[in-house]
Amino acid sequence: MRGWIKHGKTMAWVGLLAVLPLGASFVAAAPLPQPIGYVVRVEGPAYVSIRGNTLVAMSGQVVLSGSKLETGPQGALGVILIDGTIIALGAESEMRLEDVRFDPARKSLLLQARFERGMLSLLAGEIAKLDPQAMRLQTPHGTIRVTDGAHVLIKAVQ
Repeated sequence: MRGWIKHGKTMAWVGLLAVLPLGASFVAAAPLPQPIGYVVRVEGPAYVSIRGNTLVAMSGQVVLSGSKLETGPQGALGVILIDGTIIALGAESEMRLEDVRFDPARKSLLLQARFERGMLSLLAGEIAKLDPQAMRLQTPHGTIRVTDGAHVLIKAVQ
């Protein structure tokens, strides 16, 4: 309903606001987090958990900082991060990308991950090249610092 309405001697414009219920409020949506990588290979049972939601992994799927990567029996999962780091998980593996930041212009470089079990192959990308102290991989037996050009192979048994 739009237009001028005459009520007695008073005229008023009635427009879009007339259709809003009294007390209506607007909530601004939170900005979407930036992807830190993408799933590039999936075989067998493989999953990506983001913010408590577990999804069956699919090629092209976004990976966010804080994501948990997991594979089941005969599963395999490949992920490429935005800095070029390549992650490959074998069967029955679990890894959490706890904090990943790649903003070279602001010198914000970090890859902190926790590898819990299974088989992992990690080929370091630009984060390790630009800041050799920025890439840390926590395992059940200790912490590994990953530097430029490093190729890490780990088998962790629970």
